[in-house]
Amino acid sequence: MTLDRLRPFRMLGVLTSLIGVGEIVVWAANMETRRNGGRDLSWLIWLGLVTLLIAISVIRLNRWSIMFCSFCYALLGCWLILGSFWHVPFPWLLLNVVLGFCCLLPLIYFIRIIFQRPG
Repeated sequence: MTLDRLRPFRMLGVLTSLIGVGEIVVWAANMETRRNGGRDLSWLIWLGLVTLLIAISVIRLNRWSIMFCSFCYALLGCWLILGSFWHVPFPWLLLNVVLGFCCLLPLIYFIRIIFQRPG
């Protein structure tokens, strides 16, 4: 498995880092609300930092992190597809199913790269 085949996963790492930054921003925006008796989202800072670490590792094309990140996106995709059939009305159901299949694409591509014959 050469690094040239793994280069598209850098975009996955950038997307994951944006999600991690978003988690940290939500935590920072919640600080004032928490002082006034709102929800405590202090766990979100740790989730954001772990997400950023995994994203940096995916950008650096570490195989274990690409596999882990692809698997997590595949779980999210399965949850979107299966969960939408029970609780989502029709027009939004199609959007969730399409997003779910888009989340499955990184794992499908990674499995295809692993089992592809060299040469």
